[in-house]
Amino acid sequence: MSPEFDFITENKAEHFNAGLGAGIFCDNSSSVTIDKSQITDNIANSDGGGVACWSASLNITNSIICNNTGRLAGGLDFSSASSVNITNCTISGNTCTYSDYGAEIAFLWCPSVMINNCILWGNCPNEIKSYESILMVTYSDVGGGHSGTGNINSDPLFVGGRNYHLTASSPCIDTGTSSGAPNTDIDGNPRPLGSGYDMGAYEFIPPCPNCSGDEVTITGKTFPPGGTCECIGTISITIGTGVNIPSGANVTFKAPKINVEPGFHAENGSIVKMQQ
Repeated sequence: MSPEFDFITENKAEHFNAGLGAGIFCDNSSSVTIDKSQITDNIANSDGGGVACWSASLNITNSIICNNTGRLAGGLDFSSASSVNITNCTISGNTCTYSDYGAEIAFLWCPSVMINNCILWGNCPNEIKSYESILMVTYSDVGGGHSGTGNINSDPLFVGGRNYHLTASSPCIDTGTSSGAPNTDIDGNPRPLGSGYDMGAYEFIPPCPNCSGDEVTITGKTFPPGGTCECIGTISITIGTGVNIPSGANVTFKAPKINVEPGFHAENGSIVKMQQ
């Protein structure tokens, strides 16, 4: 009996050697959901170093598929898959050893493929290859470029060293779409955190404002949702008008004397600590 749904969430699959789909292999009309997962450093002697999906449907969200190796597809390989949805994923550093056809993601005879809010960058030798498949790629950063609404072709400016968080100058910040986007990222941070949704598995968390010193006055500052910030005043802290602590933010104020003036707002779901 074929399974209807297989849920694989918050797992890390790595360091396996196999013929097909070293990280994950699905077939036989199964329907698989992968969410908030890291699929890295897998080696497939045949196809799909990270994931291989044949004659099945697959939804991948908020996941990292990086540094995998396969013959036809270093990252993901799909053949006769009934539907494929890849949303807010970071797919990078995968290697295909078959240069004549290979790619980071390969699609063969797939009638419905949706790639949205993703980063496909730094893979060898190509990002996407398809044969007799119908692809729609939107609001994604694709190395070498790809047709589709909202797509870009720019270095995503990862932190580096196998850290795929975005740096402050990344072109992937606020350039995704709300359509189909999850409410949180791979780390559980809320989406969006800025003026728009980010591409990739990680939502960029803005830095905390500079709020430490001797006699500190804070006005007109919004603390980052999802961020943990600490403000320290050696003499005093005055929290003035226009200071906003949004839901998901965790802010601590430390000073011998703390003054709170009108116009300070902390939303439901935020954590505010005042310590003397």
